[in-house]
Amino acid sequence: MSATPRVSVVTAVYNDPLYLRASLEGVLAQEGVDLEVVAVDDGSTDSCPRILDELARRDARLRVLRVPHGGLTRALVAGGDAARGRYVARHDADDLSLPGRLAAQAALLDRCEELSFVSSATVTIGPGGEPLFTRRRSEDPARAARELVEAPDGAPTHGSVMFRLDAYRRAGGYRPQFRYAQDHDLWL
Repeated sequence: MSATPRVSVVTAVYNDPLYLRASLEGVLAQEGVDLEVVAVDDGSTDSCPRILDELARRDARLRVLRVPHGGLTRALVAGGDAARGRYVARHDADDLSLPGRLAAQAALLDRCEELSFVSSATVTIGPGGEPLFTRRRSEDPARAARELVEAPDGAPTHGSVMFRLDAYRRAGGYRPQFRYAQDHDLWL
């Protein structure tokens, strides 16, 4: 892993072991992109710390940060502060990214300097892994920007987004006073 990876994948973890191993293994298996994974353990009291330590021992690209439990937004702030990549990809502890997601999103940001962030379609699954619904955003940047403000569900799914680290920092990052909707606040 290089000292400055192209993509920093930021994952916040709090007592959510069900998909954690598959989630992080899927990210670490992504091809075509130099990456690091910053997994912020938000004071988990279950098996998550053990799973994170095991995966970090197997793959040096995974860095585990331990913080006292303060909630998702504070964990994401810590992850954003630790990120070293040009781009930050959000990936929740229960997200499963398809192969090629990170390379495709980074390539789009490379090509389109005017974009601050990009997202992908998402499929929400049920307890048995069955697909429940698919969520897609417009591929037209102007329309997607309007949807952020005008559409009732205008924000893309948080775990589908990749954004420029410098734009994130210029915007002030996630604001800790937003316990929920910190993603929508940041996009706006």
